[in-house]
Amino acid sequence: EESITRLLSSGTDQTNYVTRMPFSLSLISRGMMTSAQLKEAKQQQKVSGLEIGEVLLGMGFINETQIASVRAAQWGCPVFTAPKYINQTKIKIPLSLMQTYSTIPLNYVRATESLLVGFVSGIEYGLLYAIEQISGCKTEPCFITSRDFYTQMEQHRHTETQLEDNTPMEIRIEGVGLPSELANTICGYALDLEATDLNMARCKKHLWARLKCDSYSVDVICDAG
Repeated sequence: EESITRLLSSGTDQTNYVTRMPFSLSLISRGMMTSAQLKEAKQQQKVSGLEIGEVLLGMGFINETQIASVRAAQWGCPVFTAPKYINQTKIKIPLSLMQTYSTIPLNYVRATESLLVGFVSGIEYGLLYAIEQISGCKTEPCFITSRDFYTQMEQHRHTETQLEDNTPMEIRIEGVGLPSELANTICGYALDLEATDLNMARCKKHLWARLKCDSYSVDVICDAG
């Protein structure tokens, strides 16, 4: 309970990085789009409510590779072209967090204990820090296309498994609870699973607890307000 209280009050939901030039203006400056096309896309965005990149893609003004390259330049990171099938990394990220932050673990290098993490729209540094706290590895961000993200997500969903007693490898706790309630819930799962260790981290509105057992681990994701 004390650890959860510290995490919830630590202000770990960092302010998002703000790029010096907006995404749409970056496209224009690189000659990928005209001002007239941007104006048309802005009008369409008001109707659809979608993110500007999705609108431009849907209207056929730019492609996914261009989107990824511009976002990578904005954030000062490389673009990773994911192969159709990649071996899932040793370092696991809960599916719910991957979906929320549009991110995928791409490659783990054992020699340097570093994990390459791909993002679609923007880098969530709070999640990278949480991964490091939970796994003990170093993280390096990059960008991938939305198509690569959805392809990899389908592979992760397909290989998601349950324990022999049908306990899921990821447990979601909906609704914001008091630290004492969250502590009781997490400890209850730890006792049921006979967990030998527990690591916790916070990423924005999520509290992530990983229960380590003999040959597997179970992630508990709680709403943190």
